[in-house]
Amino acid sequence: MSSTYSDDDIDSWVEAIDNLHDYTTRDPGDARAAEHAVANLWSGDGYQDAPTHVLRMFVKAIETGYAAALRDVRDGQYDDEIETWRQAEDQGQRGARRSASPGPLVTG
Repeated sequence: MSSTYSDDDIDSWVEAIDNLHDYTTRDPGDARAAEHAVANLWSGDGYQDAPTHVLRMFVKAIETGYAAALRDVRDGQYDDEIETWRQAEDQGQRGARRSASPGPLVTG
């Protein structure tokens, strides 16, 4: 199934994403962090061949999600989960260090 969308359709999507982006990235620090994160993601694996307005929509949508996640973390919505993740990571790192250690020297 193939669908064709008018320039007006695409422009309205871009405008909707822009409005959501502007609302979500009101904090300048969040906006910079989101831009930096997306630049890192996009430079390595982004779909580079799309039309410019589509690329802009992709980037703004990703920045919006990143900024929203930053706000949620800052607001403490994931404090319990973050603590659990950090504990699990610490245990995993200790386990990795143990398995990487050479063990006792056996001579004989």
